Amino acid sequence: STFTSSADAGETLKVGHGLYKLKETDAPTGFAETDTVYFKVVTNGNSTTVTLTDEDGDEIDSEEISTVYPDATASGNEVTIKDWPLTTANAIKAWVNADGSTTAPDGASVVFTLYADDEATNYTVTLDGTADETVPAVAGGYESVGWTATFVNLPKYQNGTTTEIVYTIAETTTYPGYTASTTDPVASGETITNKQDEVEAFALKAW
Repeated sequence: STFTSSADAGETLKVGHGLYKLKETDAPTGFAETDTVYFKVVTNGNSTTVTLTDEDGDEIDSEEISTVYPDATASGNEVTIKDWPLTTANAIKAWVNADGSTTAPDGASVVFTLYADDEATNYTVTLDGTADETVPAVAGGYESVGWTATFVNLPKYQNGTTTEIVYTIAETTTYPGYTASTTDPVASGETITNKQDEVEAFALKAW
């Protein structure tokens, strides 16, 4: 059977003794879908007990429950699942040329990489000054406007906790003739500026 749950409201289903699968097929906007949950219903007279299990119906050790099901708990005759909020992160690329102008070099491109709690992720965006036409439907990045890398549908919290993940973004390529303002990851919303290297030129006049 299927049902639609409203905010902060439960749904009562009449089920009998057996093994069940609970799958969220459409999470609220701005939230991640929870993992599929398996649980066993045991009835004894007027008493009903619900226990979380693996796919085969085997009970999971109490010390491993939070790892296997970070989004779900079972108590008495109830199963509770939690939707975790998603978040976004972005960084901007700027250019400064030797003559003071701020136009990017023709054909320039750089790669921005997303970091989560100081660890590089597999999410990258190649910036070339042209906005992408589509937004990722799942976790990922895109060029939201020219020279801005935006990463979307990111978990806001560390798995199963209320500790927020710290997202930062680094430029992980170099563009010849320019030096980046930093090679370290920057906080979301900050700008990494590539400044053109200045060179000295000499000329001799002979008579």
